[in-house]
Amino acid sequence: MDSSDKDRRTLSEALRTGKLGEEALNFLTGTALPPPPAQLPRLTQESPFVTPDPPLPPNPPPPPLHLNSMTMHSATHPAVVIPAIVSMTFRLSASLAARLARVSAERKLRRERPYHQQDIVAEALTQWLQQHGAID
Repeated sequence: MDSSDKDRRTLSEALRTGKLGEEALNFLTGTALPPPPAQLPRLTQESPFVTPDPPLPPNPPPPPLHLNSMTMHSATHPAVVIPAIVSMTFRLSASLAARLARVSAERKLRRERPYHQQDIVAEALTQWLQQHGAID
């Protein structure tokens, strides 16, 4: 559509022509009333297939707290191991981080597992925890 032969005018000039209805002017100036809220359809009769939800049982009381719950070990509740990898952030000395990166790269070149840095750290931490009695 070629509009080069049409007269162009600004929006303010177009609004001054008076060709707009009152509803359009209210909309443009922001004084229009908001639309009425949507009406939900009303049911004329109760559906025989709808049954109310049964009441929920009350929440069980919380377990009693120990003064130092981190050191209390319970023989009745064995530890649950969740097979997942959790993101953790540690700060290491620059020399230790450099050695870890070098060892990781060398092991990867030799195709010697573990070669990922997280696997090497996990293995080392597991050994440390075993030595200090935190893992059986």
